[in-house]
Amino acid sequence: MLILSKDRLWIEDRLIQAGQLMSLGEMSVQHARDLNNPLMTIIGYSTIMLRDEKIPVDRRKDLQMIQEEATRARKITQDILDYAGESPLSFQVVNVEILLDQTLSLMDSRIHQAGIVVTKNVQRPLSFISADPGQIKQAFVNTMNNAIDAMPRGGRLEIDIGSDNGDVKITFSDTGDGISSDTLSHIFDPFYSSRVKDGTGLGLSLAKSVIQKHQGSMDVSSQIGHGTN
Repeated sequence: MLILSKDRLWIEDRLIQAGQLMSLGEMSVQHARDLNNPLMTIIGYSTIMLRDEKIPVDRRKDLQMIQEEATRARKITQDILDYAGESPLSFQVVNVEILLDQTLSLMDSRIHQAGIVVTKNVQRPLSFISADPGQIKQAFVNTMNNAIDAMPRGGRLEIDIGSDNGDVKITFSDTGDGISSDTLSHIFDPFYSSRVKDGTGLGLSLAKSVIQKHQGSMDVSSQIGHGTN
């Protein structure tokens, strides 16, 4: 005879769910790996075909759409692989302000189109840190994309950067509508998004994962009607 208490049944149910999620995660990573190569082939060949100046205008538009959608799909698969830790870190001594400036330059077009005014405040001297430049810039991109998405009517993004006992602290503050406490509690959950948009919902989860791999921390505070930082 087996007698299981409610608590034991609850624990077993959670273990089953955890096992299913682990299997789903492993399958997702494998599919992401498998999709990367054909997507790169599509992007590569469409790029070559677009170099042909004799292609009719309507066919060129079709090729551009194919290239854009394949690039978007590859970004999704790469986000999954990055979140799963498939991309190894390559550490070097870096100046975080330079990485931030490079990221701002990279995102200049989107920032301008969104009607965002960026202000950067730096408390020098800044400490140099050991980090993977590409991963840190990706964390910056994801964080700023989230801030821009929070300001669909335009606004201000203030970035404060300074050193504290050898650590570097960066604060991104936007003038969006703010985030409810319920949404805030899920803000770093994988695949979670409070807005309908393209992508995986891994942006902030991936950013936090990158920062934690660098022995850092990331948190969010917000108030409805007063923006987020």
